Amino acid sequence: MPILAEPSIQNRREATTGEMRRMLTDAVGLADRLEPRLARHEAWPHGLGDMLADFLDLFEDHMGREARWFGVREGGVLPSLTADHRALRERLQAVQEATRRLTAPKGACAEWMRLYALCRRLHQSLLARIQREDEALGGLPV
Repeated sequence: MPILAEPSIQNRREATTGEMRRMLTDAVGLADRLEPRLARHEAWPHGLGDMLADFLDLFEDHMGREARWFGVREGGVLPSLTADHRALRERLQAVQEATRRLTAPKGACAEWMRLYALCRRLHQSLLARIQREDEALGGLPV
C-alpha cells in the first residue's frame, strides 16, 4: 500500500482539505464584500474575489482528481496532479503579486487584515502540502 493511502495520512489529508476549502471560501466571500467598499483605495487588489473564486475552482478540480487517484490509483491521473500543483503555485503567486505580498496598507480595516491573514495561511498550508505531495508522487510510476 503506497504511503499516501495509509488511513492516518488519508484522514489528515481530508481534514486539511476541508480547512483549506473553508479558508478559500471565506476569503472569496470577504473579498467580494470588501470590493465595493474599498475599490477606490489605491492599494485594493481589484478583482481579488474573482481571482480567489477561480483559485477555488482549480482547487476543487484538483481535489477531485486527487480523490480519484487515491480511490482507484488511476495512473493517468498522476501527470494531471503535478500539472495542477504547478497551476496552484502560479495562482498563489498571482495572489501574492495582486496583494503586494499580502501586505495591507497602513490603516487598513480589520476585515482587510483578516482577508490577507486568511490568504497568508492558505498560501503557507497549500505550499507545504504541494511540496509533500510532489515528493511522494515523484517516486511513483506514471
